[in-house]
Amino acid sequence: MHKRRRLVLCGMLLLFLTAGCWDRIDIEERGFVLGTAIDLSKNEEEEENIEAESPGKPKGKTRFILTNQMVIPGTIVEDNSGETYNVSASGDTLFECVREMAARTSQSPFYEHNKILILSEDVAKRGHIPSLLDVFLRDKEMKRSIQVLIAVGEARKALEVKPQNKEMPAMYINSVVNNAYKNLGMHPEVLVGDIHEYLLLDESFTLPRIMSDGDEIKMTGSAVFQGDAKRMIGFLSSEETEGLNIIKNQVEGGLFQVEIEGDLIVYEIKKLKTRISADVADPLRPKFHVTVLAQGNLGEKYAMIDPFDADVITNIEHKLEHEIERIVNSTTEKLQKDFETDAMGLGTLLKRNHYKVWKRLEGDWDRGEKYFTRCEIEVTARVQIERRGTIIKSHGALGDM
Repeated sequence: MHKRRRLVLCGMLLLFLTAGCWDRIDIEERGFVLGTAIDLSKNEEEEENIEAESPGKPKGKTRFILTNQMVIPGTIVEDNSGETYNVSASGDTLFECVREMAARTSQSPFYEHNKILILSEDVAKRGHIPSLLDVFLRDKEMKRSIQVLIAVGEARKALEVKPQNKEMPAMYINSVVNNAYKNLGMHPEVLVGDIHEYLLLDESFTLPRIMSDGDEIKMTGSAVFQGDAKRMIGFLSSEETEGLNIIKNQVEGGLFQVEIEGDLIVYEIKKLKTRISADVADPLRPKFHVTVLAQGNLGEKYAMIDPFDADVITNIEHKLEHEIERIVNSTTEKLQKDFETDAMGLGTLLKRNHYKVWKRLEGDWDRGEKYFTRCEIEVTARVQIERRGTIIKSHGALGDM
C-alpha cells in the first residue's frame, strides 16, 4: 500500500518536470522585427484625443513614433527577399509605443533578429539617444550588435523604400552599410554597444547618415554628437566624412580624383594608414601632427599622359598628396570652428600618450574653455603609386581607344 502511494507521489512530481514550455509562442504568432525607426510625433490632434480620453494621465515632454518592420516567416528565401510590413505606434515612451502596437497587430513584436535602428535627426538633436538606447541595452531581446543610423528627415521613410532587387528593406539597408570599405565617404558601421561606450566615457562621436529617396537609400556622410551634451549638433558631408575616416584610420578602400593637364586621374586606394603624434610643449595648446601614408594604383586616366614617365608619376603623387591634405584640413576646420567638437579622437590620444596633460585639459577639452578649438593640426600626406596601367602606354586618354 505504501509502495503504491510512493509510486503515485513520484508520478505526480514527474508531471511538474514534464510540463513543457508553458510560455512557448508559435513561430507563426511572432512578429520578427528586422528594423526599427524612431521619429518625433507632431500630431497635435492625436495628443488632444489622448488628453480627452485620459485627462489625468502623466505626460512626457516628447512624444515618439516607433515603427517596426516585420517579416512574414513563411515568405523568407535565401537571397534576403520576403514579404514585410511596417507597423507604427506613438507614445510618450517606447514601452507605451510597443503596448499600443500590440493593439494593432496580431503578431507580438520579437526583436532578437533586429538588424538596424534608425533615428531621425530631430530625435538626435533633442538629446534623446541615451534614454532610447537604454531600452535597447536593458531589454533581453535586444542585441548590442544592432546597427545605428541617423536619418535626414523622418526615419521611418527609410523603411518604406522598395529595393529593385526585391530585398527586404531592412536587410537592404543592412547590406549597404556593410559596403563602407568601397566608398571613402561612407561612415563605417556603429553598433548599439559602441554608442554605449561613448556615452559612458562622455566622448564625442559620429554615426552614419542615411538619406532615402523613393526606391533607394544613400549612406554617405555622418552625424556628429557632442559628448557632454549627448546630442547631435550637425552633419558632415560626404567629403568631410572622407577626411574623418582618414584621421581615424578607418579606411579600407576608396579612391581620390585629381586634375592633371585639364583632365582627371583616378587613384584607387589599396592601403592607407594614418599616424598621429602630439607635441605638448605648450600644454594649453597642443600641436598634432597627422601623417597619412597611402599606397594604390592608377584606376582611370583621362588625361593625355605617359604613365611610364617618372616625372609624370611624381607630379601625380604630389597632386594626390595635396588633395588628401585638403580633404583632411576641411574636416578638421569644420569640427574645430563650426562644431567645436572633437569627433576625431584627439582627446583620446592625449589621454593615452600624455595623461598628465590630459588631466589638465579634460574638463575643458571640447566644452567649457574648449581647448580643442585652439590646438594646431598639421597634416602631411605621402602617396605611392604602385601600378600605373599597361593598356595605354603613351597617351592615357581612354577616349582614344
